[in-house]
Amino acid sequence: MREHKIACIVLNYNDSETTISLVDYIKRYQIIDYIIIIDNASTDDSIKELDKLSSEKIVVYQAKRNAGYGAGNNVGIQIARERYECDIALIANPDVEFEESCIEKLVECFDRNPQAAVVAPVQKNQKGQVIKSTAWKIPSGLKYALSALFFAGRVFRTERIPQNQKYWQVDCVTGAFLAVRVDFFLKVGGYDERIFLYGEETTLGYRLKQKGLQSFVVTDEFYLHRHAVSTSKSIPSVVSRKKIMLDSRLFIIKHYLGHSTILYYFAKICFNVAIMEEYIKCFIRILCKYIGGGYEKSNNYMLL
Repeated sequence: MREHKIACIVLNYNDSETTISLVDYIKRYQIIDYIIIIDNASTDDSIKELDKLSSEKIVVYQAKRNAGYGAGNNVGIQIARERYECDIALIANPDVEFEESCIEKLVECFDRNPQAAVVAPVQKNQKGQVIKSTAWKIPSGLKYALSALFFAGRVFRTERIPQNQKYWQVDCVTGAFLAVRVDFFLKVGGYDERIFLYGEETTLGYRLKQKGLQSFVVTDEFYLHRHAVSTSKSIPSVVSRKKIMLDSRLFIIKHYLGHSTILYYFAKICFNVAIMEEYIKCFIRILCKYIGGGYEKSNNYMLL
């Protein structure tokens, strides 16, 4: 009998194809006891397609309304605890890929660190390159405001992954794929459901740190992330996604980072400038495509 009972929470919204692809791949993993799919009140035929996956191991639930990323995952973890008595939950975006051996290493980190509440592997893109936003420190309000700007954001970079630490203690990890100790996660209230999308990881890291709980990255394990595939399908506009992200940041500055009135309005100015920058970047992308597509072939595409 294994020491842990593990559930994998997969949140779906109008993207059953990507969700089904992930579930078909991980359903063979023996270490996962249950796969809990939360359909976040999709407006397409997702629930009809997802219901076809139902089995003893795979369960599908449909939320009454789409209350956001954090709320949907909170529901999944509560179900994992209350109905299936799981003590560890994986939170997986539909657009990720990970191996069973990776899960084993995450569980090992929990066993070696009793105060660990969150454990994640290193995040890589499909080219095998490390994505820099794997982990970060809880920012100050000023840093959070300035880092939204194109040039200033280059100064405030995420932390570099150390080469000599297997278990790297951090403040926050990206939410695309992570493991949580269920009781600790629920103890701090899980994700802040007042945030619809983006920034949940920072608030979770803040809440855990306030309670003396720990977050880790296992530096010799990784997962692949086809970045923002599902989000891009539901919110195609880059500018709209940016606006949602900055609204979440403003909320975090106000409710978590000890803001002053001056800082709050300074952040609003920075974020308005950041939106204008996003419009300019979109215009440049369209212009470069129009004049021949050579821009897309260059290595500078990700700079805009």
